[in-house]
Amino acid sequence: MKHTKTSVLPKAVWLLALTTLTQTASAEIVLQADFNGEHNGTGGPNDIVTFGGTGQLYDSNPKDDLTASANGILTLIDGPGKTNNSAGVHIQPDSAANGFNSMYTTGDSFDQLNGAVDFFFTSSGVEVQAASFRPLDIRFGPDNKIRFIITTNTGGSWALQLVVDGQILAATVGTKNFAYKPDTLYHLAATLETNSSGFIKAQLYIVEGNTTINKTDTPIAKATSRFKVQLNATGQALDNPAFEFGTRNDSIPKELSMDQFRIYNAVPDEFTILAVK
Repeated sequence: MKHTKTSVLPKAVWLLALTTLTQTASAEIVLQADFNGEHNGTGGPNDIVTFGGTGQLYDSNPKDDLTASANGILTLIDGPGKTNNSAGVHIQPDSAANGFNSMYTTGDSFDQLNGAVDFFFTSSGVEVQAASFRPLDIRFGPDNKIRFIITTNTGGSWALQLVVDGQILAATVGTKNFAYKPDTLYHLAATLETNSSGFIKAQLYIVEGNTTINKTDTPIAKATSRFKVQLNATGQALDNPAFEFGTRNDSIPKELSMDQFRIYNAVPDEFTILAVK
């Protein structure tokens, strides 16, 4: 299953005004994966990761039939008997400033997480359900202190979780308040912001079609952490910058297509539409 791209990408990196805890900062795309080219792990516009790092396909079970299509769409095909096999792309950022570490800032009384991700997806299955689609389960920081998860949940809803030292700080489960349609393009964005009191707000957006998501739009799920976060009192840079983008497959036959995955080092005013390649 493929989708049609009907718009033109603006500048690869743009600046958007954003007020943060102590100063006005800009939201910048620090990594973008467009799933083009030969996927040889060299990076650049003709490879999986267009800028900010490199990527390699992975498949925990060859029967998952993971492919990267010729027109630059990451495609994962699920069939009967493929429960809990993971597949997707292993991404290695060029530096801490190009991955999820770019969202993290140390502080005196609490640390901050400010950033966002977005991507486009389509599923040919009757319904995205249970934990069949887990595009991100990020574990980073000293001793994997931070865990950031975007996943489908029972009944076709979506879950967004932020876990620190094994404790869920912000967990949201969005009821399926959008009419999910198979073989239909969706735009997903997730944001993390730390307010002046040190509490983290997590929000999840999903819109149908090749549509811009604005920061002022109503998220399908949101929550605020119950306590402040201090992850790394030493002020050292976080470790474990590599991560995986893909899915946890299940036995429900379907084809998942994903495109234009982006990481931002702050929350932008808008997440722009999918680009023509």
